[in-house]
Amino acid sequence: MFLDKLGERLGKYEIGTGVMVTGFYYCLYITMIRNKNGHIISLPRRIKEIDFSNETDFLLMSELIPLIKKEYGISIHQDEIIWLFLIIISKRTIDHIEQETVFLEKYNQWPEIDPVIESYFQLFNIDRKTNPILSTFLSAFFLGRKINNEMAPILNKLLNEEIIIIKGLYGLAYEKNRQFIQKNQPLLSFSEKYLEDIIASLTMYTEILFSYYSPKKTVLFLLEGNHLLVQLIKVQANQLLSKQYHVLFVPLHELTEERLNVEHVDLIVTNYRPYLLDYQLNKDYLLINRVPNRNDWVNIFTQLNPLLNSML
Repeated sequence: MFLDKLGERLGKYEIGTGVMVTGFYYCLYITMIRNKNGHIISLPRRIKEIDFSNETDFLLMSELIPLIKKEYGISIHQDEIIWLFLIIISKRTIDHIEQETVFLEKYNQWPEIDPVIESYFQLFNIDRKTNPILSTFLSAFFLGRKINNEMAPILNKLLNEEIIIIKGLYGLAYEKNRQFIQKNQPLLSFSEKYLEDIIASLTMYTEILFSYYSPKKTVLFLLEGNHLLVQLIKVQANQLLSKQYHVLFVPLHELTEERLNVEHVDLIVTNYRPYLLDYQLNKDYLLINRVPNRNDWVNIFTQLNPLLNSML
């Protein structure tokens, strides 16, 4: 209802958020009940130092105050709107770099975030200078966690089921992130009670981020074997790789050393060892089993995406 009242101005955000509609209404409901019962939030000192007076997104949210008063007879304290606003914008996305930049410029009260990000890039052997987008998004992630930690540490909590799923899917990455967070905890000063939740959130966020921003490379397959088997591998390659990469298959009559080395190819994959001896390849290559197994596909993915590879 409240979102409908704000009309067309919704969606034209300077900072934006990744929060879902149900999540927004849940936070708003908690705010309303707290105010109705006279339990006004007390803002931390660092939050009070932020000037919200000219913030477009904040002013838009402030328009909820008279609407709530009119519909429910509940007077919302200004500090409560600040609390609600920060909780909402702390949930960041991975597809609006300009919003993340503004978010950092306006709300980063924690200079210690920068050396933490530098440490993260060093740990995973990622060049920060050539990956400024990753640097911005990671900084925004940690800023969101710091805001939550400052306002109410429980805001960083995940469901136990979510943590279990993340550990199961990305066990090695989770462990690396756990070691990283614990090493940098003296700087980060997160609540120990919700450290596991932050580690799981970081793991999921970086997996999404590294997949989303990996460069679109070209992989060329040189295949031999039963014609049905070759067709099966082609189908598997297209299903697994074509959404993220350019997938090429070279017909036998076009298979020349010049073609292989002139073609703009980032990785050559073959299930036939003699090809590695017959052609002087100047490209990165990978030899897989005659019938590719799970490890073969994992090796292809990690070879193509060094960002994901650095997490393993």
